[in-house]
Formats: sequence, C-alpha cells, structure tokens
Amino acid sequence: MKFPASVLMIIIIYTMIISSHAQFELDIKCTGGADNCLQPCIDEYDTTKTKCINDRCNCYP
Repeated sequence: MKFPASVLMIIIIYTMIISSHAQFELDIKCTGGADNCLQPCIDEYDTTKTKCINDRCNCYP
C-alpha cells in the first residue's frame, strides 16, 4: 500500500506538533516549576538540585 508523499508529510508534521506539545507539558511540570524553566541554570551543580528536564532551559535532571 503506497501513500502519496503529501499524505506522509502531513502525518510527520502532525506527529511533530503532538510531540512538541508533550514537551511543553513536561516543561511546566519540571521540578523547579515553570519559572525556573524559563531561566537558564547558571550552575550545573546547583545546591538546590532544582533541575529542569528540558534542554532549552539549560538544565539537566
């Protein structure tokens, strides 16, 4: 069964939108809260151990 390329592209784009939305949900629930996600973590070995899972806020679990 063959799909046209346009249908395949729509499916791929739709999947990317869904997965990026799931990533956004994860940002809000990170241990430091949404506010910490928006600020880059200056020190990777922060004594508070408040790390976001998201790479966009430069934090690591």
